[in-house]
Amino acid sequence: MNTIFQNDNRENLITRINVLDESNTALWGKMNLYQMLRHNTYWNGWILGK
Repeated sequence: MNTIFQNDNRENLITRINVLDESNTALWGKMNLYQMLRHNTYWNGWILGK
């Protein structure tokens, strides 16, 4: 199972996030970049008990 606690997976995810900009369009769903990042931030906070 891939997790963010494995260095290779984490670095890959960080690289993918860093190349996002407002010109990117969703491959599925209707969220824009801001909404997607905010959604992920809330989800991570929930998982971490914050």
